Amino acid sequence: QFVDLQKDIFAAYNSGMSAAEFQREDPYTALVPGLRQVVEKGQPLYRRNRREIEQFKDSIAPDVQCVVDVPFLGGTIAMNSTAENAFSEGDIHVLEQFAGVMNEAYRRLEDLKKLGQAEGQLRQAQKMEAVGQLTAGIAHNFNNMLQSILLNLELITAKAPAALQAGLNEATEEGLRAAEMIRQLMVFGR
Repeated sequence: QFVDLQKDIFAAYNSGMSAAEFQREDPYTALVPGLRQVVEKGQPLYRRNRREIEQFKDSIAPDVQCVVDVPFLGGTIAMNSTAENAFSEGDIHVLEQFAGVMNEAYRRLEDLKKLGQAEGQLRQAQKMEAVGQLTAGIAHNFNNMLQSILLNLELITAKAPAALQAGLNEATEEGLRAAEMIRQLMVFGR
């Protein structure tokens, strides 16, 4: 059983409230005083009998006669028994070691998630770089072709009769607008 306040996970611990009630509450303030003490002090708390359980206002099932909570990444790992004084210091030490292993596993899992996110961001950046290179390459080739077209239009316009001048000037204007659009694509590609 454990409570992880960093991830709002509250599993298999009878706090005296339903899961729906717990979800409506702030996870930390919804914790019974015993669990809150474990989280705040970062030390195990062993309630050896029902009297101690009730002293901490734990709403644990009536058949549970003792419970120990060990800190685990902002929450606890709990172990309980139907017998009083069921756990020795050695048992609690083993549970603390298990909590240490769980802490390390949890940290590694978080690191793997972060690594996965970083790899996803890198893949996205590589895709954007490839799109930029492709765009710049295509824009460069179009620019070369367009420059040839504009140069030829300029030569033809200089020798064309007056009746064709308006149409050639309009084609040149369109070519210059296309050149500006290609320039913007090249900037995007960079």
